[in-house]
Amino acid sequence: MDSLGRLDQEKIREEDPENQGIGMNITGVLHYEDKVYPCEMDLVIFAGQEKTLSTKERVLELVRLQDSATRQKAYLTLPPSLDGRKIAWTEEKDSKVIPILMLGMAISILLVGREIQKENNQKKTRKEQMMLDYPEIITEFTMLTGAGMTAKNVWKRIAEDYGITRGKTGRKREAYEEIWKTWQEMKSGIPEMECYERFARRCDLIPYMKMGALLSQNLKKGAKGISEMLRMEAVQALEDRKSRARQLGEEAGTRLLIPMLLMLIIVITIVVVPAFLSIQM
Repeated sequence: MDSLGRLDQEKIREEDPENQGIGMNITGVLHYEDKVYPCEMDLVIFAGQEKTLSTKERVLELVRLQDSATRQKAYLTLPPSLDGRKIAWTEEKDSKVIPILMLGMAISILLVGREIQKENNQKKTRKEQMMLDYPEIITEFTMLTGAGMTAKNVWKRIAEDYGITRGKTGRKREAYEEIWKTWQEMKSGIPEMECYERFARRCDLIPYMKMGALLSQNLKKGAKGISEMLRMEAVQALEDRKSRARQLGEEAGTRLLIPMLLMLIIVITIVVVPAFLSIQM
């Protein structure tokens, strides 16, 4: 036994290999002021059971011992092996890195998806606005050319009227913006036919492509029959506008149908559930 009262387990195992117990008599003396009280105690000492350490615990114990041995040094030398087997040490990675990376990727995908959706919505809004404006544009074109104005002068008038209106109200209309842009190209010296072709490509909608083709054909073959073709196109545009208006109305009705069904379900639930519960009670 050492000075701290700890038993020497190795020595006990040497003296008692069968672990039958070693008899021992302990004598203690109690002092209280001028009085002395001797105390004796008979004990049987057994060696403590050896604890089987796991590989991890043994490695950690090696590290602890190595740390104690190199406490005065500025660095710690990790044990290279255990029971003849090499120990490979690696830096522990932060487990939060992967979730953060996954969260970042998810946010990036959502942002990209949001931008794509926003772009698609802008294209859809532009298309719908241009389709609604087309009957008005082609009708005005038909009336002015029928009154004797050339296609270029009609284009100039529509563009300049829109420029004045836009300056007063600040409102932009995509189809008229393309007409304004085409008129600026004409003023810059670009051939009239090429301007009409560019206009059709930028609009990228069938009605405007037909309009550009009619105006280009007018320049190639002359003004004969152009008024009648424009009139027929204007009539067709008005019919298409009516059909489009009916379609938009049906879509709006369909969108309203879902909230109405939800409200109906809520009302039925409010009425039926209490009645059903009262019947069971």
